[in-house]
Amino acid sequence: METGILVRVGYALVSLFVITNYGLLLIGSMARISAKVQGRVGQPVWQPYIDIVKSTAKRNSIGHGIMFYLGPVFRLA
Repeated sequence: METGILVRVGYALVSLFVITNYGLLLIGSMARISAKVQGRVGQPVWQPYIDIVKSTAKRNSIGHGIMFYLGPVFRLA
């Protein structure tokens, strides 16, 4: 019973990996093709991977303040 669950989880993780990579490669190739159609060089196909790494490495330094967090409270009042 436990091995069946582990196999399903493994298949789910592999499918997520394949789908994510397919989508990122599709986005990169479509951006490249649209740039070629417009007469530009375009970004590399692996640019979406670089963008994901850059956005996860950034630290958020924007302070919203107390009123940002109290907005839903005032909305309910």
